[in-house]
Amino acid sequence: MLDGWMDVHLANSTRFSFARIGGRFTFFRDDESYVKPKRPLQFVPGHGTHWFKTSGTWFRYRNVEEHAPSPRQVTYISCWGRSQRPVRSFLNTCREQYLKDIAKKTLVYENRDRSWIKARARRTRQLHTIILDKSVKETWLRDIEQFLDPKTRAQYMDTGPPGTGKTSATLAIADRFGTDVYKLNLGAGLQSSELNKLLDEVPERSLLLAEDIDAVTSAQARTSHNENDPSPGNTQPAKTESTTISLSDLLNLMDGVASVEGVLLILTTNHPEKLDAALVRPGRIDQMIELGLTTSEVNHDLFHNFYKQVCESAAENDNFYNVSSLAKEFAGKVPQNEFSPAEVLSLFQENMRAPQAAVDGAEDWMAKIRQGRQK
Repeated sequence: MLDGWMDVHLANSTRFSFARIGGRFTFFRDDESYVKPKRPLQFVPGHGTHWFKTSGTWFRYRNVEEHAPSPRQVTYISCWGRSQRPVRSFLNTCREQYLKDIAKKTLVYENRDRSWIKARARRTRQLHTIILDKSVKETWLRDIEQFLDPKTRAQYMDTGPPGTGKTSATLAIADRFGTDVYKLNLGAGLQSSELNKLLDEVPERSLLLAEDIDAVTSAQARTSHNENDPSPGNTQPAKTESTTISLSDLLNLMDGVASVEGVLLILTTNHPEKLDAALVRPGRIDQMIELGLTTSEVNHDLFHNFYKQVCESAAENDNFYNVSSLAKEFAGKVPQNEFSPAEVLSLFQENMRAPQAAVDGAEDWMAKIRQGRQK
């Protein structure tokens, strides 16, 4: 929030500053040159004290690095006078600009170093751009409408092979209901007490996403096998508290003491058959959403959405393509329930502005995908 204002109004006038790229800092002095990257840099004043004047008031900006309880950048803002009103007014101005900047973005937070960190602000993905089976989408939306009640706790599990749009659908749901996404990394190093702390910090009307939970239960099964196998050939270490969270922790996430009300919880898995029965029993998961391989309808819609603008532009240049006819022809060539949406889109991306080439090359593309699966 504050960094955005500083980038525009102050950083370029200071003797030295920090350039932020993907959450990291690089040191620059005003007399040093650099090669401009493809993505713009965000500059903030460097360590120390800086003075600036805005709205008729002098403010002091102090940027320091603290190491307790963990390394972090801390910013202090103060002003001359006996009232806090100028500082509060200035911070409200920064916040208004920040909210304007993120109005069409979905904020994604990830857990790092025992706390939530804003990982990125993604451009909103509207739900109508997500090509799913219409009955699945309608049922999902109708059920999630209950989430608008802040006292409601909704829990869903998205299942399906890789590339079927589980993450994309989740981000589109977040945009539909205007919520931030808290992406929970269940990998190595997360302990039970840390998980509870993270869940307590998730605000109401947020979407909590935990991906690939089958990896947690698989790791738990391997650990149990190693602990109970005394054979000399078993050299795998037993589970310790610092390796990964347990199945019990995951159950607590869903309905135990660590459950969070007013939060939409979405779990994803590529292998629902590997999940422990306790995870998917009735009453624990409100609904299982299967995002499967493409049907003829989905193949048609994917083609139509991808090439609609291309065909419209071609028509303006007297190169006529009937996108509906080509989409129907493509859907007739590709068998149902064999390819994921991501695989289908890979064909389109190879023929970005050539819809006819995508249709003509469908057979070769399918043969290539099938051959790759046999390796």
